Amino acid sequence: METEQEQIEKLQRKVAQLSILYSIGAGIALTIDPDEVLDFVLDKAVNILRAEIGVILLVNKQNGNIVVVSPSTG
Repeated sequence: METEQEQIEKLQRKVAQLSILYSIGAGIALTIDPDEVLDFVLDKAVNILRAEIGVILLVNKQNGNIVVVSPSTG
């Protein structure tokens, strides 16, 4: 059984996660340019994960090649 402190910490993590998702949604709503959306999402993901770099890869359906669409240099 969870203690009250554990429940509070769990709720705080959920609030933080929802805040991040809201921030991402609000940022995406500001642009319709797919490249800007990908850059924004990658930037948020790198910051949230405290990563040094990140990359978004997509698969080209026509030839199966993997394409780097949004690199992050940190």
